[in-house]
Amino acid sequence: MNIFTDIIYKQGKDGRIFQLHWKYRYAPALLIASAAMSAYGQVQQGQAANAEGKSKQNMANYNAQLSEREANMTEQKTALQQKQ
Repeated sequence: MNIFTDIIYKQGKDGRIFQLHWKYRYAPALLIASAAMSAYGQVQQGQAANAEGKSKQNMANYNAQLSEREANMTEQKTALQQKQ
């Protein structure tokens, strides 16, 4: 980078002149962009956790239904054996 284009001069409201390096000119915009990206990442992470929770809940429901069916089959088998 060229040192002469990297530094700009701004005049304050009280008339003083300030030197600003290019890093400090864009710092607020970079800070806002960084915060936005962080927020977006947290939203994505929350959505992924929600989907994982729903998947685990569906699997638990399936396992509960399967256990219930097995219990019913065992009851029916026992009732049939008692009849015989």
